[in-house]
Amino acid sequence: MRLAHVLSTSPEPADNARLRALLKELQNYSAVARHGPRLDRALDVLNLAEYQIMDLFPAADFATASALLDLVAKAAAPRFAEASTLSCRVLSTGVASFDRVLGGGFHAGQVVEIVGKAGMGKTQLRFCTRARGTPLTVHGRRWCMSMAARQALQGRGVVYIDTEGRFSAERLVHIITALGGTHDMAACVSVLKAEGTSSAQLLALLQGLEQTIIEHEVGLVVCDSVAANIRVEFASDKLRERQQALARQASQLKYLAETFSLTALVTNQVMGGGRGVSATVVGVSRIEDDGELTAALGTAWAHCVNVRVALEECNGARVLRVVKSPLSKEARVAYAIGDRGAQPSVQDVVHDLLAGLTEEELAML
Repeated sequence: MRLAHVLSTSPEPADNARLRALLKELQNYSAVARHGPRLDRALDVLNLAEYQIMDLFPAADFATASALLDLVAKAAAPRFAEASTLSCRVLSTGVASFDRVLGGGFHAGQVVEIVGKAGMGKTQLRFCTRARGTPLTVHGRRWCMSMAARQALQGRGVVYIDTEGRFSAERLVHIITALGGTHDMAACVSVLKAEGTSSAQLLALLQGLEQTIIEHEVGLVVCDSVAANIRVEFASDKLRERQQALARQASQLKYLAETFSLTALVTNQVMGGGRGVSATVVGVSRIEDDGELTAALGTAWAHCVNVRVALEECNGARVLRVVKSPLSKEARVAYAIGDRGAQPSVQDVVHDLLAGLTEEELAML
């Protein structure tokens, strides 16, 4: 925490006036001093003893120096809140039965991964929040687009990082209007082209999002996809370097999600060879029951995400499978891709309609 933030959060009573003046002197000291300790942050001040503060500022006595350290410590200490007062933004997926499985939808503060083979709708699921198998088709993008569109309808901002050059503004606008919105709502989605960027450049891009998130009240950050560039950048003999780069990206995504109460949504690719890997890897990365397909990027990445959703095909129907979630056991839900992006399957719609009928109404059918 910077000393400027300590000044802005510390109380204003008259008895603190002298301490606040001393804090300002500490800020000025750090700006002009060529020698001596740096005092830009609260931690720098807390590392000083009372006698060191007295040496730097002879006008301060021991009691004043001690009170100053207490003031900085209280300002820098974590703020606690009662569990009953905490609320969490929840982002609907557009599929009611899937939302119920997830406890309402995708929760703020989480890193959510969508993984599946080509043509299953990963990208369009991402857009459903607002507005790849190898490679993704149009259906693969609809999930993300419908997510983005739903966020746009709520007036929340979306940052969409396109690492594969497959973003479709036309499709996003089409979903928004199909959901009852207007063409102008697509302006809520900020698109960052990151095709061909290195892992270091992508990390720098993520680290530079804070101001945009604050200014545009962003509720969703999308990275489509997290695997595209990194699998090209790192050869199979550089696994350690790749895992380190992924860990840094995951850490930044988690920081953004938790600090700014938003959902971080990423897509991942799949690869073959599931039968030859260990049971542990199959457990967290398996995309099909027979183990033929597994999520790319390995076990370490799998443990970095809070929620993993696999898009599968079963008997000709598209199925959402919760592979990993802190709020749900493994479950499967059918879905469809339509004009509004991701939406319930026909079977689910019929089931919900029948559930709302009385016994007399059912008898008349």
